[in-house]
Amino acid sequence: MGYVHNDLGLDYDDVLIMPTESGINSRSEVDLEVYYNVLGYEVIPIIAANMDTVGTFETAEVLSQFKMITALHKFYTPQDFQERDFNPKYIAVSCGSSDKDLLNMMQILKENSGIKMICLDAANAYTSSFLEFVKKVRSLFPTHMIIAGNVSTPIGSLNLSQAGADFIKIGTGPGALCRTRTVTGVGVPQFSAVGWNSREYDTVADGGVVYFGDVAKAFGAGASFVMIGSMFAAHRENSPMGRNRTSIYGMASRSAHDKYYENKTVTPEGITVDIPIRGYLKDTVTDLLGALRSTLTYTGHMYLADFIGSPEFIKVNRTHNNFFGEK
Repeated sequence: MGYVHNDLGLDYDDVLIMPTESGINSRSEVDLEVYYNVLGYEVIPIIAANMDTVGTFETAEVLSQFKMITALHKFYTPQDFQERDFNPKYIAVSCGSSDKDLLNMMQILKENSGIKMICLDAANAYTSSFLEFVKKVRSLFPTHMIIAGNVSTPIGSLNLSQAGADFIKIGTGPGALCRTRTVTGVGVPQFSAVGWNSREYDTVADGGVVYFGDVAKAFGAGASFVMIGSMFAAHRENSPMGRNRTSIYGMASRSAHDKYYENKTVTPEGITVDIPIRGYLKDTVTDLLGALRSTLTYTGHMYLADFIGSPEFIKVNRTHNNFFGEK
């Protein structure tokens, strides 16, 4: 029999944040901006995922108004950057591990010196080839902020940190459009993965967010940043004009492989869903940030920077009353 880890793995819906005495009378008093030395300025540390239905210039236009970050998907070309207006302070350029991806990113960053963030993305960041790729990118861009992943265990974080990553992207299969866990049987429940890795490393909690409160739980578990995919998808700003429904899909899905890759025989680890367009992204973002501010009023934290990794949690059998069903 294989070894069974004794720790009970927990997801966001297995825990709640404990309230405590608070001197904050209004959520308007709460400051969500966090200063990062590697950037040299403050951001609200929420990142739109680099899915091609989420990590778009249209998403970035909205999120930058809130000082939030968009990890643009890796299929944009240097010409796309020339043709679009954007605030480079809140953009991360994404890159896969192929030579073609690297050359594309190098050209984009050469022509857009104001962009300081790089997102190196692999479904399995444990491989020696990916670690060598991270080392190569670090040598080419010694002063840029590098996010790399995905892993879900401390040994993965250690290897990526030693390879040169500033922030480790945590998450093996927690996303709504990801099926890695059912296809491969591999994964770590996301709340545990974030907490486990954030003890020693600066992390980006990637995936698993269903409710606004899950974002707060990820920060509470210790994540320096939270990356959001499906929650930011299918809005008026980042969906086809004149349509009431749109398709979103994981980047390991058959849809993504058919659209971007020559190898069509890869077993998909993601799905495609057709959903109604959900209104304006700016409204979702406003509600999300209001919810996060409310969390901090319940825990007595004026600053998000002080809240990260600090609240107490309680394990629960259920997080909320579902009498009327999910809405």
